[in-house]
Amino acid sequence: MEKFLSTPSHTTPYIYFNPEDELLEMKGNSTLVNAREVFGELYQALGNFKKSIYPKLQVNIQLDYFNTSTYKCLLETMIYLKEMKSAGKSIVVNWYYSMEDEDALEQGEDIAQLSGMHLNLVGV
Repeated sequence: MEKFLSTPSHTTPYIYFNPEDELLEMKGNSTLVNAREVFGELYQALGNFKKSIYPKLQVNIQLDYFNTSTYKCLLETMIYLKEMKSAGKSIVVNWYYSMEDEDALEQGEDIAQLSGMHLNLVGV
């Protein structure tokens, strides 16, 4: 089964996806001008996961800052995860945000509402 790892930089978030670990993690900052360059590879790996025998996935998102391009990719990711959940996969999404950052909480709420995917909003 295909794994995915994005090495973090000053513009790229850490993204780790391993179906065998039943885990997708995103951390750090994302100021990518074209976030699809990174997220496109993740979408391919998620597509293979959708067709796989692996029944569940835990998604942990803790992005300190992200731009509009990344926001759109996060929304698309949540819509895709919702489709997988509707098809029978067990998908749990944890959206971690700083208790001091109301915008991060609101962004999580907006993504949940727009995508129809439930997000556990976890203040840290």
